Amino acid sequence: MWKATNRNVIFFSHSYKWEDYGGLYHIPLEAQQEVFRRLGTHKYFKLPKPGTNPRGVEFSKDALRDLMTDVETKKIRIFWTRPFVKFNPYERWIKLWKENVLSFFQK
Repeated sequence: MWKATNRNVIFFSHSYKWEDYGGLYHIPLEAQQEVFRRLGTHKYFKLPKPGTNPRGVEFSKDALRDLMTDVETKKIRIFWTRPFVKFNPYERWIKLWKENVLSFFQK
């Protein structure tokens, strides 16, 4: 499981490969169970560090590699592009607020 801390978001934004191939995976339950049986609990999961406030556990690097390369795993290959989106949340909020205020007084 991924926790959205500032450090993780910055790391992800710099390490994510835009303008490159990746994929969307369907990993069948049988493949998950087989890899879990083979690796065991301590090698399948990456447990959180004691004293932290995790949102759950993560899959280990070995487990993810084995799951993604399993014969039964289906993959849709995707070329990831990063579109430019012109968005100003402050201006949008002001616009919506004005519309809501005006509609309130028109009733």
